[in-house]
Amino acid sequence: MGGAVWRILCALRQHVDPGLPARELTSTLMKIANEKGLILLSRGAYGNVIRFLAPLTASDALVKEGMDIFAASLAKAVNRVTL
Repeated sequence: MGGAVWRILCALRQHVDPGLPARELTSTLMKIANEKGLILLSRGAYGNVIRFLAPLTASDALVKEGMDIFAASLAKAVNRVTL
């Protein structure tokens, strides 16, 4: 078993119909984030849930860097995908 981690889940939904999963957005976001060095895990029955995992020993600066990459990647993905 691995070490202790904190975990956050984020479900991405379509803007037009929040009841529908945003699969294409999730896929695009993961590709962009990966290109910037951030590895994201996609989960859920519809593949629209992003799972964040970090060791409890991760510094605040490292977590902030990851969240900054995520935010920038999400903004770029939203501009590429029609929701």
